[in-house]
Amino acid sequence: MNKLITAAGSLLVAGAFLAATASAQTVSEPQFSGITVTPTNTGGSAMWNTDEPTNAQVLYGTSMGNYTGSTTLDTTTSTSHTEALTGLNPGTTYYYVVTGTDSSSNMNRSAEGTFMTTASTSTNGEPMLSGVGLTASDTEATITWTSDEPSSSNVAYGTTTPLTMYSGWNMSQVTNHSVMLTNLLPSTTYYFQVLSNDASNNLNASGLYSFTTTQSMNTGSTTGTTTGSTTGSTATSTASTTEPMFSMIMANPTDTGATITWNTDVNANAQVWYGTSSGMYTGSTTLDTGSMMNHSEMLTGLMPNTTYYYVVKGTDGSGNMNMSAEGTFMTLSSSTNTGTGSTSTTGTGTTTTGTVTLDQLQSELTALEAELAALFSHFGLSWNGTTIGGGSGSGNTGGAGTSGAAMIEQNGESVRAGTSLDFSGRNFNHEEQVTVLMNGTTVATAHADGGGNFSTGSFSAPTTPGTYTYTFSGQNGDSASASVTVTP
Repeated sequence: MNKLITAAGSLLVAGAFLAATASAQTVSEPQFSGITVTPTNTGGSAMWNTDEPTNAQVLYGTSMGNYTGSTTLDTTTSTSHTEALTGLNPGTTYYYVVTGTDSSSNMNRSAEGTFMTTASTSTNGEPMLSGVGLTASDTEATITWTSDEPSSSNVAYGTTTPLTMYSGWNMSQVTNHSVMLTNLLPSTTYYFQVLSNDASNNLNASGLYSFTTTQSMNTGSTTGTTTGSTTGSTATSTASTTEPMFSMIMANPTDTGATITWNTDVNANAQVWYGTSSGMYTGSTTLDTGSMMNHSEMLTGLMPNTTYYYVVKGTDGSGNMNMSAEGTFMTLSSSTNTGTGSTSTTGTGTTTTGTVTLDQLQSELTALEAELAALFSHFGLSWNGTTIGGGSGSGNTGGAGTSGAAMIEQNGESVRAGTSLDFSGRNFNHEEQVTVLMNGTTVATAHADGGGNFSTGSFSAPTTPGTYTYTFSGQNGDSASASVTVTP
């Protein structure tokens, strides 16, 4: 019984500390003023003031409220802040917030602001592409475009995205490009991107366009409609025999980065393009000009618990370039949120003071709950209003009762068609990968943290109204389901 009292006391004290920590974070947050951003074509400079010394960071992205990029956290505390934004797309609207945390760990985030980068030619040496046009018949299409410097020509295309075919590289260095696609299907919609590579192996790609072939034996022309811009290609290579071929492409993610490794059949340079949307590669590693067959590139500055899409690129010593099919990986959940405080263990007279993470406390609380459930079951008592005695829960308490069963918080909720879903799971096994399926198709993945909890992050809800069941399967055997009603 002393063990029961001790465990219950620890649970109450730790819970009180969590509540006190959360409350203290909002008592005296830093206040912001004078926030301005001065943009360039590929970056910008953000400046602001705080009413007390804080660290500084800027979060930004191309969608409202969706910040896929960030500056490196400036840990120097000051009341005047300047942060440089780099690697942005020219002529693009960005949404941003600034953040600051003072010496007492009080953090605040500004209201969202916007700025637009200036339109300019590339500062990285890639050919600038413009004037994309086409004419299409029932089985053929001719695609034309211009570049601001002599470069080679290629078109990635297919009936779905990611794209699955190449026209093949025409290595002639020209500024007026023309590529013919043959053996197309009549009355079919195709998507495509144009690509050009200059004499210095600087590669660029257009946005995504589409056209529809005419009915059989009839001719006509269709103008492609742009759906976005990108700095890369999503095509699976149908390369000629002289282009480098890729194998053993693997991604090893952390919470804020990833290492991509692969092999080529000939010596080639190496680069990785990546982004948070399929076919939209807003970031890239620095081109590794070392010519070799075994490649390893490190991606940094990524967002935790986020799905990234990527392709690898290689060019051999003869200038033959190839690009891989698109791959995906998910970064791990962050565990860097910490608080400082004291905890005491009731009944032992021992007090421990130091720095503890919220994730560690959550993990300890989950373990204490499991221990209490077992103790209550042993004495024939009830736990959280439920009599414990060998329930069928599938969570990480091993089925000791309903309080330990794996569950999804959003079960039974309603959302509007085409909006975002973000599921939160509880009581899964510690540190396991969870796969989310709908009608047998994987729609998302998540990583359960040390407390058996996870968030899938935002992904699109179905566009057709109805009731949908999502299943959540942990790699260690945990499972749960959630029904969501989609309304018009």
